[in-house]
Amino acid sequence: MHWQRVAEVEKLTQTVCELEEAVLAGGAAANAVRDYQRKVQEMNEERKTLEQEVACAKVTANRVATVVANEWKDANDKVMPVKQWLEERKIFQREMQQLCDKLAVAEAAEHTTKAEAQLKM
Repeated sequence: MHWQRVAEVEKLTQTVCELEEAVLAGGAAANAVRDYQRKVQEMNEERKTLEQEVACAKVTANRVATVVANEWKDANDKVMPVKQWLEERKIFQREMQQLCDKLAVAEAAEHTTKAEAQLKM
């Protein structure tokens, strides 16, 4: 009977060890999920900022185009400054492209973070 109790205690000890490992693994997964959620939130905030910057750049480009067009309409004897307008348009397009690139990088980082979090789970 004593040996039977010893065997039961050993079996229960093994079960307790397995449960402890499961709890630790669950804690690590929970930490990974929290870390993933924090990174996603940061990336979403960065994406919103970049989208706002792109929108502002587009508005500014449209305003410049409108002003130039209106100046040209108001002065019949003037020639529309096409060269200047094209240069300014290129500058704004470069700025918008840089912002779009930053946005794409942020989205790619978000996807990478999601994939890493799924691998950790």
